[in-house]
Amino acid sequence: MHVFDPRTKHWREAVTVGPSPSARFRHAAFMREDDQMVVFAGSLSNKAPDLNDAHLLNCSNEPFEWRPVESATQPAPRQGHSCVGWDGGRQVVFIAGKVDGKATSDMITLSLQ
Repeated sequence: MHVFDPRTKHWREAVTVGPSPSARFRHAAFMREDDQMVVFAGSLSNKAPDLNDAHLLNCSNEPFEWRPVESATQPAPRQGHSCVGWDGGRQVVFIAGKVDGKATSDMITLSLQ
């Protein structure tokens, strides 16, 4: 993971700890008001099954710390979806994407406390 510093206009590699998510693409991510980034789903490769895991990255101090999001229910694995947060990022809605290789228009909500 890399971090851009707008003051110096330079990129640098971030130091992270904790169980980081696997490398992926076609995922969705956004920053909460409390300096935590939410990462959800995506794919490992064009031939790999899609993912349905969620992770939080605490970016308030380095080293940044990863932790998985535990949930009683799991949405269908997906890729290419969008997301938006509200209530300071404590609520997230994931919209559409591809599930089992087919476009979907469903919406999933996730509560993060």
